[in-house]
Amino acid sequence: MAKVDLYEKKYAECLTNIQALENLNQYKLLSNYANLFKAGAEDSTEVIFGLRFSNSISAVGNILNVDFSPSIEGGYFFDAPTQSYVDAFTDKTLAGTDDPRLDASIGRDGKPWFNNKLFSASWSPATGYLVKKYDEDSIFTKPQDRTTYVPKSRSLVPYHYMRYADILLMKAEALNESGGAGAAIELNKVRARAGLAPTIAASQTDLRTVIMNERRKELGFEFHRYFDLMRYGQSVAEAALGTGFSFTKNRYFPIPQLELDTNTALK
Repeated sequence: MAKVDLYEKKYAECLTNIQALENLNQYKLLSNYANLFKAGAEDSTEVIFGLRFSNSISAVGNILNVDFSPSIEGGYFFDAPTQSYVDAFTDKTLAGTDDPRLDASIGRDGKPWFNNKLFSASWSPATGYLVKKYDEDSIFTKPQDRTTYVPKSRSLVPYHYMRYADILLMKAEALNESGGAGAAIELNKVRARAGLAPTIAASQTDLRTVIMNERRKELGFEFHRYFDLMRYGQSVAEAALGTGFSFTKNRYFPIPQLELDTNTALK
């Protein structure tokens, strides 16, 4: 409900629903970001709603493991991350290293991949990068008992539709857009987990930019970006998606023809 409220710019209602969730005292950020995208993470205190997968039957696992893997692992190397995504990670950690979410999310040339391998840009002809979040540590994924190897299509890596970091960023956005105090506090909880310094943004405009970028980094390839861009509005969406993208054409899902035929009053 909070996510629906945010899309409809009902910020007070959004914050009320988030508070109801927080009052459960059930959710908190996992200390290690990368651990969210490993088999078993479906039981994390950060996961609010997600999908678990079984390896008992072929091809009922998380098929994203196959879709996003390089061809040397039997994958299709779909949805290659762009240079623009990589360039969004401008902030260094307090220790002076790269934001850990970058290499937890994608494969980069010369960086650790899985199974003691280094990623090669040649594995991704489109951009030189591949999605890492749904891959496994071998050409085969391992079932829970870790004794028998099974095909990658039986991946146990969970998909998290909604996790607590998303909620904190939604709360920061609702507070900022409604002129309330505390937006930076919620934002900095997510940044702190990544080892980043608190944001120095103070104005509503500057905080809006930082929150947008933080969502892109934190939730990369978890299938929120397109809908975030729609929420941000035409200028932001068209700037991000290119000159060939029409916001007015793609902002809403079309009304099914059957419904139009049944009810001629619909426009």
